[in-house]
Amino acid sequence: MAEPIPVNSSWVESIDFSAGLLTVNTKKGKPIVFLGVPPEIWEQLQAAPSKGEFINKFIKGKFKEL
Repeated sequence: MAEPIPVNSSWVESIDFSAGLLTVNTKKGKPIVFLGVPPEIWEQLQAAPSKGEFINKFIKGKFKEL
């Protein structure tokens, strides 16, 4: 797994992606792992101006949380 990518967000500390698993490390210290995230969504997340907004709109509720 690669090093998590730090992001500028009010609630996301960093993001990481490997083999369809997206890990969102929150500033509260609780990681959220999403299963089955396609590489295209990962690329869009990295490019999104607001990571938290993108996660809430396009990932939460659409991919299984582990």
